[in-house]
Amino acid sequence: MTSIDQRIDRFLKIISGMRFLDIDIKEITRLLGVNLATRGCILFKGGDILYQYKITPEQLKGEYPTFNYEMEIGKDKYIIYLVFNPAENINPSALDNLRSILKIIEQIFAISSVSRTRISEFQTINELNLNVITTLELNKVIWFVESAAQKLLETDRVYLYYLVEDRIVGKSKSFSIKILPPEIYLQISQSRRVMKLQKKDNKFLKSFFNNSPSGSALLVPFTIKNTGRGFFIMDNFDNVPNPTNVMMRLKFLGNQAAIALERIELFQALNKALQESKGLQDIAKLLLSPYELNYFFNEVLRRAQEMLGFRKIMCSVYDPSTDSFKRLYAVGISSKKFREAKRVHPPYQMIKSIMQERFRISNSYYVPSEEVNKEIRGYEVYKTPSTQKRIHNLWLPGDILITPIYSRNGEILGILSLAEPIDNRVPDRSKIRLLEAFGDFLGLAMENNQLFEKNVMISYTDELTGVYNYRFLREKLNELIQKRQKLIAIGMIDLDRFKEYNDRYGHLAGDNLLKIVSQLLKEVIDTGYVTRYGGDEFIIILPGAGVRALKSKIEKARMILQQRQGHGIKIDFSCGFASYPEDGTDFGTLIDSADKRLYMEKRKKYNETVS
Repeated sequence: MTSIDQRIDRFLKIISGMRFLDIDIKEITRLLGVNLATRGCILFKGGDILYQYKITPEQLKGEYPTFNYEMEIGKDKYIIYLVFNPAENINPSALDNLRSILKIIEQIFAISSVSRTRISEFQTINELNLNVITTLELNKVIWFVESAAQKLLETDRVYLYYLVEDRIVGKSKSFSIKILPPEIYLQISQSRRVMKLQKKDNKFLKSFFNNSPSGSALLVPFTIKNTGRGFFIMDNFDNVPNPTNVMMRLKFLGNQAAIALERIELFQALNKALQESKGLQDIAKLLLSPYELNYFFNEVLRRAQEMLGFRKIMCSVYDPSTDSFKRLYAVGISSKKFREAKRVHPPYQMIKSIMQERFRISNSYYVPSEEVNKEIRGYEVYKTPSTQKRIHNLWLPGDILITPIYSRNGEILGILSLAEPIDNRVPDRSKIRLLEAFGDFLGLAMENNQLFEKNVMISYTDELTGVYNYRFLREKLNELIQKRQKLIAIGMIDLDRFKEYNDRYGHLAGDNLLKIVSQLLKEVIDTGYVTRYGGDEFIIILPGAGVRALKSKIEKARMILQQRQGHGIKIDFSCGFASYPEDGTDFGTLIDSADKRLYMEKRKKYNETVS
């Protein structure tokens, strides 16, 4: 019979060749029973038997030597029992080693469990975003967001309600707003604080929950443009294991609900203002269509020009880095004049000086030309005549009308400025509100574009290392080839002895090494692209350069890596190179060429080591 130390080594060799994402605690117990425990094994989950091999629970109380290990993975608790022959000499140090191995396995399973949970949450949020962006129906939005909350929080006792005029509207219930006690209405509409409410003798909460007389409920308000417009309400909050996490998730989902519901309100406002105008449907289609931002802005300004009756409209976008506004889009202004205007960036403080309460109409600002000072005049696109006489309620050259474009959090994103109304009249409040609706559309487009760019970046980034992933590699290299780039150098890198490093120091240390190498490659490849091809393999793309230039950069990275290493296993890497168009004119051929040369260098290194 082999010793327990030998059997532990055999068990280690078996699991070292396995992917932990493909196995579970049951399989680990089976492997322990078959390869390590001479009499058998049992796995308990809670008080139930999840797996048993050769023995029964009664035999655990007999004369056989036993070993047990408790594991906690996510919310579940397990106990593994291993049973040995009575005559077997069990070395305590060997069992300590086994316990350490199982501890590492437990940590890996815990990380895998968290990863699966995060993937599931990410899928739920993606599904929610897709659902809410493709509907303009209030009831559907409430249903989508509430269902996502119930799925993420693993309870059917959380509900979403939205304040619509004088009603509180939910998925299956609707109430008069009068049921809200004054102090709660004040919290929702103004202070917007999260509230923990006791249900005992609370008539307000009885409207929401049936057959739940005691305990507490959580109320989480959400806002639209800094005004409380709805809330989540959750039952049995006393029994929640992680209250802070629940509140954070409900705040996030409330934000998602606000974005979706705000978009619906914008469409409703436009529908009311333009119910007889065909332009409404066209604008709605534009917002939901995958047009580029430049096209969308120019098209919206053109339609605003038609519907609002202004000859000249300009959109300026706030640039935080310069604390000024960049003039990016315009209609009714000649190309030459607008090129001149784009060179001038009105400072934020100057725009702020226009936004005085005495000039305010709704949320926009109209300044008569006689009130405009010299500093503001210095930023005019068209110079104002020096002498003008004001005729009652008629627009004069030099009058200023701006409407700020706000984010959903009330931060200024840009401004719309208008001039030369066709009817020569100062616009009334109804036209101003229509103008603000256009501004809201543009604000939504800006935020959606920022969110889209962020999501694109996430989809192109390797989660572990932060460098580009395979998807980016494929698309970028094909893009460069299609553009007929004169020269492209490609380098494939594979870490030497990485498996040995993982086996000795553990997978977490291996992951950390991959991060270090990734960041090192990013430091030296300053004009190219570092991508993770898979596992411990990386591919570098260097446009406009040959293999010699790329080799030089990679050698620099190798030297730095060697300098930074301490004692223990020395990590080096092997490289294979290819050049476009010399080694191929398509993605597959170039990668295959670099891969073959990488293999040749690996083989050469191996032969040198053996000899």
